[in-house]
Amino acid sequence: MGPDYRQQVALFVARARQAAGSERALAEAAREAGHEILRQGVNAWITGRNQPPGFVLFAFARKYGLSLDEFALDDGRPDLQGEVHQLRTHLAIVQEHVQRLLVLQGQEPMEFPKEAQAE
Repeated sequence: MGPDYRQQVALFVARARQAAGSERALAEAAREAGHEILRQGVNAWITGRNQPPGFVLFAFARKYGLSLDEFALDDGRPDLQGEVHQLRTHLAIVQEHVQRLLVLQGQEPMEFPKEAQAE
């Protein structure tokens, strides 16, 4: 059995999502590449529950100027900077969902403390 690249794929998709600005925009980029997916599917890619097709990864790399090598050639050592980046990306997604829910309930969006905001 070869190496398991699921975590690297999830990190790559999280980085592409950050470059795209939202799950919806990343889903649109996948559709442009010829793969139909909803924004919830993008979240499943980021969390590692599902894996995107390879051609979609190439499309994201090209569209957002990302390097597949940076993720594929990981030497297996813990990448704290990458983990922090992934957590910040997840935080941004949660904050986005909270804002949407507040608006749907007719409430004002909330201000998150500067320390709690994703980059």
